[in-house]
Amino acid sequence: MKTTSKRIEQSKVLMALCSALLALPAYAATAPVREPPVDGPVQVHFLDPDDFTDATFDNRDSSRAEVTQELAAWLAKRATPLLAPGQRLEVDVTDIDLAGRYEPWTSFGHDIRYLRDITWPRMKLSYRLLDAQGAQVAGASEDLSDMNYLMRIGVRSDTDRLRYEKAMIDDWVQMRFGSKKKG
Repeated sequence: MKTTSKRIEQSKVLMALCSALLALPAYAATAPVREPPVDGPVQVHFLDPDDFTDATFDNRDSSRAEVTQELAAWLAKRATPLLAPGQRLEVDVTDIDLAGRYEPWTSFGHDIRYLRDITWPRMKLSYRLLDAQGAQVAGASEDLSDMNYLMRIGVRSDTDRLRYEKAMIDDWVQMRFGSKKKG
């Protein structure tokens, strides 16, 4: 009797350890999205990124931080040269929907992003442009999208996985801040 109850107890411990080990990948996949460093005039924040429509590579939640950090760095890189000295730009991103979709029902490549004319990139954001004294110069909430993303010349052959989203950001930055004169 003692050996049977001892084996049952050992089985319970072994099952608990196996359960804990199986849960580790799920815990790692939900790593928090870190904000990019805030050392320049452009600050980008992602509000509730776990609720974004589609902001992952290869259909993996663990890649959300990579996507958001890369888009934040791109936006900062493109907007910074267009700001007047002392100006600051604060951007809050509330949703990202990357170009294309995963089609898990396909018999192969469930992690392949299929680009179709009805799956264009989208982004919802709000921004505040501040002068050197911190007073708001401009600001708005905007829905960015590029319905013709597949027709862009020169973007299609690029190997950057966020090429369509970056082109959309470029258009928005140029439209909002391109005509601003420095100084």
